This record gives sequence, C-alpha cells and structure tokens, in this order.
Amino acid sequence: MAELTSLHQVALKIMSQLDINNLLEDIVIRAMTTVGATDGFVDLFDDELQAMVTRTGVGAYSKLIGSTTNFTQGISGIVWSSGLTNVSNEEHNIDVNADWLAAKPKSAIGIPLKTGTKVTGVLGVGFFQESRHFTPAVIEWLNKFADLVSIALNNASLHTAVQKELLVRKWVEEALQTTQDRYRTLVDNIGVGVTLINRNMEIISTNTQLTKWFPNIDINKRPKCHQAFESRFEICENCPVSKTFHDGSINEKITTPVVDGVTKCYRVVSWPVMGRDGIVSEVIEMVEDISERRQTEEQLLKLSRAVDQSSSGVLITDVHGNIEYTNRKFSKITGYSSEEVSGKSTRLLKSGLVSEEIYKSLWNTVLAGKEWRGELYNRKKDGKLYWAWASISPIRSSSNEITHFVAIQEDITLRKKMEEEIKKTNLQLQETLDTLGRTQSQLIQQEKLAGIGQLAAGVAHEINNPLGFVISNFDTLAKYLDRIGDTLTVYRDWKSDMEKSSDPNIQDWVSKLDKTEKEKKVKLILEDLPDLIKESNNGLDRVSKIVKELRAFSRVDNQNNFEDYDVNAGIESTLLVARNEIKYWAEVEIELGNIPLIQAVGGAINQVFLNIFVNAAQAIKLKNTESLGLIRIKTYSDEKNIYCEITDSGIGIPADQVNKIFNPFFTTKPVGQGTGLGLSISYDIIITKHHGDINVTSRVGVGTTFTIKLPIKQVAHWSKEPE
Repeated sequence: MAELTSLHQVALKIMSQLDINNLLEDIVIRAMTTVGATDGFVDLFDDELQAMVTRTGVGAYSKLIGSTTNFTQGISGIVWSSGLTNVSNEEHNIDVNADWLAAKPKSAIGIPLKTGTKVTGVLGVGFFQESRHFTPAVIEWLNKFADLVSIALNNASLHTAVQKELLVRKWVEEALQTTQDRYRTLVDNIGVGVTLINRNMEIISTNTQLTKWFPNIDINKRPKCHQAFESRFEICENCPVSKTFHDGSINEKITTPVVDGVTKCYRVVSWPVMGRDGIVSEVIEMVEDISERRQTEEQLLKLSRAVDQSSSGVLITDVHGNIEYTNRKFSKITGYSSEEVSGKSTRLLKSGLVSEEIYKSLWNTVLAGKEWRGELYNRKKDGKLYWAWASISPIRSSSNEITHFVAIQEDITLRKKMEEEIKKTNLQLQETLDTLGRTQSQLIQQEKLAGIGQLAAGVAHEINNPLGFVISNFDTLAKYLDRIGDTLTVYRDWKSDMEKSSDPNIQDWVSKLDKTEKEKKVKLILEDLPDLIKESNNGLDRVSKIVKELRAFSRVDNQNNFEDYDVNAGIESTLLVARNEIKYWAEVEIELGNIPLIQAVGGAINQVFLNIFVNAAQAIKLKNTESLGLIRIKTYSDEKNIYCEITDSGIGIPADQVNKIFNPFFTTKPVGQGTGLGLSISYDIIITKHHGDINVTSRVGVGTTFTIKLPIKQVAHWSKEPE
C-alpha cells in the first residue's frame, strides 16, 4: 500500500452520509480501498435476536448478508465478546462461520464499532486470494476509522429516528397551518380523539370524536387535561404529555378513566409541537378507545385459560395440520410439551394402526367446513398407544375462509379396555349358552340314539324267547316228518305189492288210495318237504343271527363301560340295522382287515357307524342317479391304533363347508331333514370319549370319505366311562 488515505477526508465523506444502508456500503468500500482489501463486511447488533447480523458484505463476505453470529462465533463473535480489535495474519488461526463460507480468508481483521463502551457492531476486512500482513499503521488507521464509523452510524440512526419524528411533526405542523375547515375535516374523521394541550396542561382544542367521548369538557374554560380526563388535581403519574413537554419525545400510555359511571380504556399517544424557538410549545394528544379490544383481549385471555385448564386435550393447527397451540391436558395425554410439538405435523401422533381411509374421511370432512368426530388410535411420546375420541372443527376468518382447525380429544383408553372386557365377557357368556344349548341337544339326541339301542335290545329280547320255542319245535317237527316219511315209505312198498293182487276188492282199495294221493298231492309234498325244512331252518338261522346282531349293536349289558370291542363285528351288526336304509340306494363293499380288539364303549362306536352309514346312503340318494351307488368300508391297524375308512359315492360336500361338518346343528341336507347333531355327537364320541380322531375329505359330485382312528388301548388315567 503506497500510502494511507487521509482519515480526515474519509471522515468528512462518511459523516455526510445519513442513509444507513448507503452508509454501511460506503464504510466497507472505503475501508477495503484504504487497506487494499478485496473483501469486507459490517455486522450490527440486533436487540431482538441478541446477536450480530451481517448487514452488508462485499466480495466473499456477500454470502454472509442476513446471517447471524453468536457471542463466540467467528471474527465478529471474538470482537463482540472481547471488545477489542482482532487481527489474524495466518489462515489457520482464522475462525469463520463454516456454514456460510466455503473457504477461509488468508488474513483478516475485525474492529469493534461502539456506542460508548458497548460494542454495537463489527467492521471487518480480509484477503481471500493472498495473505496480506496488517501493519501497525493500518491497524491504527482502521481503529480510528472505526471510531468515526461508530459516530456516523449513531448519527445515521438518530437521523432515521428524527426523520420519522419529523414526518409526524411535519404532518402536525401542516395540519395546523392549513385552514380550520381542512384541519377539522381531517382531525374529525381519523377515528380517534384528538386534543391540543398547551404548556400549562390546558386543553385548548378537541376534535368531534373526543367531544363525543367526553361531552362535559368545555374548552372555553381551558380545563386541565388531568382534571378533565382523570378527575385529578395533580398531573397524572407517567403522564405522556408531561414527558413530551419535558424531552420532546413521543410518548404513550394506557389509561382507564370512568366516563358516565363506565370504566373505559384508552390508548393515549402524545406528539410534540415545536415552537420557532425550538422548544415544545404544545402537545397533540391522540386518544384511541380500545375498550372493546381490551374486553376482547380479556375474554380471549379467559378463554385461553379455560382452554388451557380444560379436562380435554386441545390442539390448534394450520390448514396443513401443523400444530400451533396445545393445552396442558394435551401434554398430559401425549407426553409432548407445547414446545416439542409447535410447528410439527400432527402425523407425529399417528400409530400406523388406523386405516388411511379414516384419515381421508377426516380431512375431506373438515376441509369441507364440517365437524369430524371419531376414534383414533394414537401413539404417545414414550411409544405407548392410546385411544382418543376426537372432535375436529374448522376455524374461519372474517372473510369465511378456513384458516385453522381445532381438535378436542379425550383419552378413552380405559373405556375401550372396559368395553373389550365387557365384549369378551359377553362372548364367553354366549359361548357358555351355546355350549349349554349344544350339550342339551346332544343329550337329547344321545337319548334318542340310546333309545334306539334299547328298542333294538328289547325287540331282540322279545323275539329271542319265542324264536327259541319255534326253533326247538321246528326241530322236533322235522324229526316227526322224518318218521312219517319212513312210514310212508313202508306204506308205498306195501301198496306196490297190493297192486299185483288179482283181488278186485284190493284193486278197488288201491285205486282209491292212488286217487286220494293225487288229489292231496302227496307225492309233491313228499318231494317238497326236504327243501321246505331246509329253507325254514335257514330262515330261522337268519332270524337268530338278526337277533344276535341287534343285541350286539345295542350292547345293552355294558352300554357305558369300556370293554374289549370288535370293530369289524360292530360294522357288520350296524350294517344289518341300517340295511333297510341302505339297500335301495347303494351296494356295500367290505374290506375288513385282521385288526385287534380295542377298548371302547361298543354301543357308542356303533352309533357313530350308524350315523355315517345313514348319511352316506342319504348323500347317494340326493345324487339322484338311476344306478345304485357304492359304500366302501375298510378297516386296518398299526401298532397303536385301528382305522376305519367309510367312502360313499354321494353328492359330496362343498370345500367351504368341510371344516364345518362337525359343528353342532350344521347340516348339508335339505331343510327339515336331519338335526345337524349326528356328526357332532360322533365327533364327541370319537375325540372326547375315546381320544381318537375323525376327519373327512370330500369332492363335490364324486363322494366323501370319513376316516376314523381309535386307540387300541386306552391310557390308564383316562376315564373308564364316557363323560
């Protein structure tokens, strides 16, 4: 640098610059030009942000405009916190805001701008392309320049404030200098009360609005303002008019006078009217009635307190669902504080367990301007889930535009839990009632089946006794007929000898015998007798077998006890009982394996076979074919169990009904046919009483197969009797 610019010349130029924005740019450029730098900035302290804000920047620092610097950040932070000039001639020692600058300056300097002893800003210049050493002379010049800059900035700030004040003052002075009519028209129509007060605190003029509010004021009597407005004999405490007369500033105060017995609330603002001697000669006092606004604010405050203390959770969002307000109950329900959710979307409460259709309905309803009510399953801050009953309504502006939504919610988790408990209890009660109903029906059906067994046993018993007599007597009769046959043989031999006699009497007698034999068909009788006796014996044997099978089916003697039971014999006896139901619709094929006896209640197992055989015959009947159907029965065993497969060629069972086939009262038969309990009882007999298994496979139009598995031995701790 050849030589430093004259500080005096620079001072004259920046002192003449009163526009603060132009001044800031001029300061940076002059500082850069003087030291030969290519980059520079000015940071000013912002009272609201309590931070340094970059107001202007040149070169690389232009990227920092609008950014803030805290008390310890970068060159500004160091200068601000220390109050001293900070010089960095080496790149690695320079602290910059890395979020804003892509590279560090090679060398930089920051000089404090002060108002008194308070640092109110920082002037900085730097070199990014090459390192320049800041000499003591340069540093001294910049420090002095910074002092001038501080004064210039204060002057510019004061100038800005004065300009604002001058604008108001100019308006007032122009108003006073205009004609009375124009002044009155203007003042009377601005919507606020206006008074003009002299240095004696006397009201010398009022506009129409103020006269309406205070009709008792007589300006001709020059009343004191504190007497007219406050009914006081001394000047009011913190009187804005008095302050304005004292320091020429604009002042403001809220006052609550009693007017006609009613407490009003006014906002009072006082402006100075300067005399030609530069002294405040009069004060314009503008009075705004804010009674309604204050009442509204108080009502809003009450409402806010009521909402905040409400027993329901309340939150207010913008139209996008971003939270703007929550009350205490909301925090208690969700665990989120107001600060944690402010500005965040209500989606943070979503549990992911509520259908999107519900949220879609919710938004469609409230965006249409209607209230939505419903239950939501939400998530708290700690991750726990809770049920909320919510009422969400739109909030409209004065132009009827939806601006916000208010949601009121109550935690109904406990209620939902109680409802679930009640529902569960009701289901348990219903299941108990259903079970009782099924048990009752099953008992009735079992009684009927037991009755069938008892009837079969009774019939067998009643037939068995006379059958014994018939069999015994028929055996004797057969023997008698054999004797008669022997006698007739002797008689026939004698008759043959007599036919050779020439005695006419004998021939006549023989002729009569032949005639009688022919008339009585003795020869035919003698020929038929062996077959008749044989067939009768076969019939009696068959009746005897039927009686025996009936007794075996009914198992009367041991109906409720586990005993050795022959499954194959049970199948045969049951087929005999069901023969009349089967023979018209199906042929029966039997493949009975060499299986062991099992421990079972024989009568109960026979009832299962009877149910399945009859169902098979009815399924074939419903198929309605001209030819007979087929029922195939097969038994086999392994080490622990015996198995019985019963297959029919009936109509089959639809796939969606197969898993219901053992349900009580479920039937695939037409209405009025069957109770729907046969297979349910069979299931109970096989599964519950005998600890076996029964399952079904079926194809519609092809047929059905039932497979029964029964243990050969019952485990010792199982009941000896069916429950």
